Amino acid sequence: MFERSRKRFVRRQIIITVISILVGLTIGALPSLMSGEWRAGITAFVLIGAIFLTFFALMLQRKLKQFDSAYKSFEIMLADDFVQRRGGELALLEIRRADIHSIKKVTRKGLLVRSRASLLLIPEELERFEEITTILGSWNPIENDARMPWIYRPEITVTLTIALFGVAFLVPYKWASNGSAAALIGWISYTAIHNLRSPSCTKQAKRVSLYGLYLVVVLAAKIYLTI
Repeated sequence: MFERSRKRFVRRQIIITVISILVGLTIGALPSLMSGEWRAGITAFVLIGAIFLTFFALMLQRKLKQFDSAYKSFEIMLADDFVQRRGGELALLEIRRADIHSIKKVTRKGLLVRSRASLLLIPEELERFEEITTILGSWNPIENDARMPWIYRPEITVTLTIALFGVAFLVPYKWASNGSAAALIGWISYTAIHNLRSPSCTKQAKRVSLYGLYLVVVLAAKIYLTI
């Protein structure tokens, strides 16, 4: 039932991998190649490419298992005054009718139901999608042809994080390095707090967010030691 979502998921992971490799090569190998240090540049090129490919191949396999587990028993429950999501490793999420802030129809994805504290995506592949759309449309006007918020698009957020991380630790200019580290502290802190507070995040996502806070400490120490 979720074959299209699965294909989009795989395609998005491939895009993230390609962008990450390009960013990593640009930061790690290009300076050496441009300065004429061909051996160092080619070595960095090969190592960075191999590391990213290995890492993302392992991550893709793990993420696909999580995706299949989450959507194998995916279910949307509708009552008179709430909509609820259940399924696999996904956290149980319920949004009360009175708390709905907006409902948007995202092209090729489904319905995006938002409250002040939660976000619920109802995939368009669901068998009852049209029925659910009609019911929710009677609760709140539906905005058509909307786009997914950028913070929920990993091809953007992962690329941004990798680029900032590379500049923070590989670029020799102190102002650029410390500036990127400071931006990373703000970015990681924001996403970690957002995920920890969000009822729609899985337990694993919240654990990863906690690990991200350790990076904040490392980045803060880096800035302190290089000032």
